[in-house]
Amino acid sequence: MFEWAGRGSLRSCADDKICGIMLILRLYIVLVTLLLVLSGGMYIFTGNRRYLEFATKTVRFTVLLLLVFAALFLLERFVLVGWLGIL
Repeated sequence: MFEWAGRGSLRSCADDKICGIMLILRLYIVLVTLLLVLSGGMYIFTGNRRYLEFATKTVRFTVLLLLVFAALFLLERFVLVGWLGIL
């Protein structure tokens, strides 16, 4: 699998599992951004506060989900690798 490295070059992904997770997270961020733009637009056009509340809940859930992914990534990267290296 190849990943965009910037400046017109492609680099091979060393760990396909990490590349797959990053692809899913990037797709999630794009979809959440689109959802927030649409929700904000609906709030501006209709003035209905439920769209604003929905956007707030979406942002809170996204931040929570990203923190969980970051914690799991750090756990896998440092704690489990170090712990299994001792055995």
